[in-house]
Amino acid sequence: MKKLLKSISIFLLVLLSFSSFQLKPALADSPESDSTLSVEYPIDLIEPLGEDDELPFCQGTFNSPDGESYVTIQTNTGSVNRSIQFGFFIKPSAYHKYRPGVDVSASAWVNNVKANSPYPGHYEVPEYNFHGSMKVYQVSGKNYNLKSGDIVRLYWSGSNPTSINGVKNVTLLNLECAVK
Repeated sequence: MKKLLKSISIFLLVLLSFSSFQLKPALADSPESDSTLSVEYPIDLIEPLGEDDELPFCQGTFNSPDGESYVTIQTNTGSVNRSIQFGFFIKPSAYHKYRPGVDVSASAWVNNVKANSPYPGHYEVPEYNFHGSMKVYQVSGKNYNLKSGDIVRLYWSGSNPTSINGVKNVTLLNLECAVK
Protein backbone atom coordinates (compact mmCIF):
# COMPACT_ATOMS: atom_id res chain seq x y z
CA MET A 1 0.00 0.00 0.00
CA LYS A 2 2.89 2.37 0.80
CA LYS A 3 4.41 1.81 -2.65
CA LEU A 4 1.03 2.44 -4.30
CA LEU A 5 0.64 5.76 -2.45
CA LYS A 6 4.21 6.71 -3.33
CA SER A 7 3.55 5.85 -6.99
CA ILE A 8 0.37 7.94 -7.05
CA SER A 9 2.24 10.86 -5.47
CA ILE A 10 4.98 10.63 -8.11
CA PHE A 11 2.35 10.44 -10.85
CA LEU A 12 0.63 13.59 -9.55
CA LEU A 13 3.97 15.41 -9.31
CA VAL A 14 4.75 14.50 -12.92
CA LEU A 15 1.32 15.73 -14.04
CA LEU A 16 1.80 19.00 -12.17
CA SER A 17 5.21 19.52 -13.74
CA PHE A 18 3.74 18.94 -17.22
CA SER A 19 1.05 21.55 -16.62
CA SER A 20 3.50 24.20 -15.33
CA PHE A 21 5.74 24.20 -18.40
CA GLN A 22 5.68 22.82 -21.90
CA LEU A 23 7.97 19.90 -22.70
CA LYS A 24 9.33 19.32 -26.17
CA PRO A 25 9.50 15.63 -27.07
CA ALA A 26 13.07 14.40 -27.43
CA LEU A 27 14.07 13.17 -30.84
CA ALA A 28 15.42 9.64 -31.14
CA ASP A 29 18.86 10.89 -32.21
CA SER A 30 19.17 13.68 -29.64
CA PRO A 31 21.50 13.27 -26.64
CA GLU A 32 18.56 13.80 -24.27
CA SER A 33 16.77 10.64 -25.49
CA ASP A 34 18.89 8.08 -23.62
CA SER A 35 16.40 8.03 -20.71
CA THR A 36 14.39 4.84 -20.23
CA LEU A 37 11.48 6.79 -18.71
CA SER A 38 8.72 7.71 -21.12
CA VAL A 39 7.77 11.39 -20.86
CA GLU A 40 4.67 10.77 -22.96
CA TYR A 41 3.40 8.02 -20.64
CA PRO A 42 4.01 8.97 -17.00
CA ILE A 43 1.74 6.06 -16.03
CA ASP A 44 4.89 3.92 -16.47
CA LEU A 45 5.95 5.26 -13.06
CA ILE A 46 3.07 3.53 -11.26
CA GLU A 47 3.63 0.07 -9.84
CA PRO A 48 0.79 -2.42 -10.44
CA LEU A 49 -1.71 -2.63 -7.57
CA GLY A 50 -0.68 -5.10 -4.89
CA GLU A 51 2.69 -5.86 -6.45
CA ASP A 52 4.62 -6.01 -3.14
CA ASP A 53 2.12 -5.28 -0.44
CA GLU A 54 -0.48 -8.01 -0.87
CA LEU A 55 -1.53 -9.71 2.35
CA PRO A 56 -1.69 -13.49 2.61
CA PHE A 57 -5.12 -15.05 2.89
CA CYS A 58 -6.16 -16.36 6.31
CA GLN A 59 -5.07 -19.85 5.30
CA GLY A 60 -2.00 -21.89 6.16
CA THR A 61 0.75 -22.04 8.76
CA PHE A 62 2.55 -18.98 10.10
CA ASN A 63 5.72 -19.17 12.24
CA SER A 64 6.75 -16.84 15.03
CA PRO A 65 9.93 -14.81 14.46
CA ASP A 66 11.67 -16.60 17.36
CA GLY A 67 10.90 -20.07 15.90
CA GLU A 68 9.26 -21.26 19.12
CA SER A 69 5.59 -21.19 18.07
CA TYR A 70 3.30 -21.22 15.07
CA VAL A 71 -0.35 -20.67 14.13
CA THR A 72 -2.44 -22.68 11.70
CA ILE A 73 -5.42 -20.85 10.28
CA GLN A 74 -8.13 -21.55 7.73
CA THR A 75 -11.21 -19.73 6.48
CA ASN A 76 -14.64 -21.29 6.16
CA THR A 77 -15.96 -19.89 2.87
CA GLY A 78 -19.27 -21.80 2.92
CA SER A 79 -21.44 -18.71 3.48
CA VAL A 80 -21.49 -14.95 3.04
CA ASN A 81 -20.49 -14.57 6.69
CA ARG A 82 -17.05 -16.08 7.06
CA SER A 83 -15.37 -17.73 9.99
CA ILE A 84 -11.74 -18.46 10.64
CA GLN A 85 -10.47 -21.40 12.67
CA PHE A 86 -7.07 -21.26 14.31
CA GLY A 87 -4.66 -23.24 16.40
CA PHE A 88 -1.66 -21.82 18.27
CA PHE A 89 1.15 -24.29 18.99
CA ILE A 90 4.44 -24.30 20.86
CA LYS A 91 7.00 -26.18 18.76
CA PRO A 92 8.29 -29.43 20.32
CA SER A 93 11.84 -28.03 20.27
CA ALA A 94 10.71 -25.30 22.71
CA TYR A 95 8.55 -27.38 25.09
CA HIS A 96 11.30 -27.31 27.74
CA LYS A 97 11.13 -23.49 27.87
CA TYR A 98 7.41 -23.48 28.64
CA ARG A 99 7.09 -26.21 31.29
CA PRO A 100 5.14 -26.80 33.42
CA GLY A 101 2.65 -24.66 31.47
CA VAL A 102 2.17 -21.79 29.07
CA ASP A 103 -0.39 -18.99 29.21
CA VAL A 104 -1.66 -18.19 25.69
CA SER A 105 -3.89 -15.31 24.62
CA ALA A 106 -4.67 -13.39 21.43
CA SER A 107 -5.70 -9.82 20.67
CA ALA A 108 -7.62 -9.02 17.48
CA TRP A 109 -8.11 -6.15 15.06
CA VAL A 110 -10.51 -6.27 12.11
CA ASN A 111 -9.98 -3.66 9.40
CA ASN A 112 -7.63 -1.76 11.77
CA VAL A 113 -10.25 -1.54 14.53
CA LYS A 114 -9.56 -3.21 17.91
CA ALA A 115 -12.04 -6.05 18.44
CA ASN A 116 -12.84 -8.34 21.33
CA SER A 117 -10.29 -11.08 21.96
CA PRO A 118 -11.04 -14.32 20.13
CA TYR A 119 -8.85 -16.15 22.62
CA PRO A 120 -8.59 -14.81 26.19
CA GLY A 121 -5.81 -16.15 28.42
CA HIS A 122 -5.67 -19.93 28.67
CA TYR A 123 -3.10 -21.90 30.69
CA GLU A 124 -2.11 -25.43 29.56
CA VAL A 125 0.91 -27.67 29.03
CA PRO A 126 3.06 -26.64 26.05
CA GLU A 127 1.88 -29.65 23.98
CA TYR A 128 -1.72 -28.35 24.03
CA ASN A 129 -3.54 -27.25 20.86
CA PHE A 130 -4.69 -23.73 21.77
CA HIS A 131 -7.55 -23.61 19.28
CA GLY A 132 -10.62 -21.56 18.55
CA SER A 133 -12.55 -19.71 15.89
CA MET A 134 -13.76 -16.25 15.04
CA LYS A 135 -17.00 -15.57 13.15
CA VAL A 136 -18.62 -12.74 15.04
CA TYR A 137 -16.45 -10.05 16.56
CA GLN A 138 -17.39 -7.24 18.86
CA VAL A 139 -16.36 -3.59 18.72
CA SER A 140 -17.69 -1.15 21.35
CA GLY A 141 -20.47 -3.54 22.32
CA LYS A 142 -21.74 -4.08 18.76
CA ASN A 143 -21.49 -7.46 16.99
CA TYR A 144 -20.20 -7.76 13.42
CA ASN A 145 -19.81 -10.77 11.14
CA LEU A 146 -16.53 -11.50 9.39
CA LYS A 147 -16.87 -11.18 5.63
CA SER A 148 -14.74 -11.73 2.55
CA GLY A 149 -12.15 -8.98 2.17
CA ASP A 150 -11.87 -8.16 5.88
CA ILE A 151 -8.31 -7.69 7.11
CA VAL A 152 -7.72 -9.56 10.37
CA ARG A 153 -4.72 -9.06 12.62
CA LEU A 154 -4.19 -11.52 15.45
CA TYR A 155 -1.45 -10.86 17.99
CA TRP A 156 -0.60 -14.07 19.85
CA SER A 157 1.30 -14.22 23.11
CA GLY A 158 2.53 -17.37 24.82
CA SER A 159 4.37 -16.99 28.09
CA ASN A 160 5.63 -19.19 30.87
CA PRO A 161 4.58 -17.55 34.14
CA THR A 162 7.22 -19.62 35.96
CA SER A 163 10.78 -18.42 35.56
CA ILE A 164 13.30 -21.02 34.43
CA ASN A 165 16.83 -20.15 35.56
CA GLY A 166 15.60 -16.60 36.26
CA VAL A 167 14.07 -16.17 32.79
CA LYS A 168 10.36 -15.95 31.91
CA ASN A 169 10.08 -17.23 28.35
CA VAL A 170 7.71 -15.49 25.93
CA THR A 171 6.88 -16.23 22.28
CA LEU A 172 4.98 -13.69 20.18
CA LEU A 173 3.34 -13.97 16.77
CA ASN A 174 1.70 -11.10 14.90
CA LEU A 175 -0.41 -12.38 12.00
CA GLU A 176 -2.17 -10.13 9.49
CA CYS A 177 -4.24 -11.77 6.77
CA ALA A 178 -7.18 -11.20 4.42
CA VAL A 179 -10.37 -13.21 4.80
CA LYS A 180 -11.16 -15.15 1.61
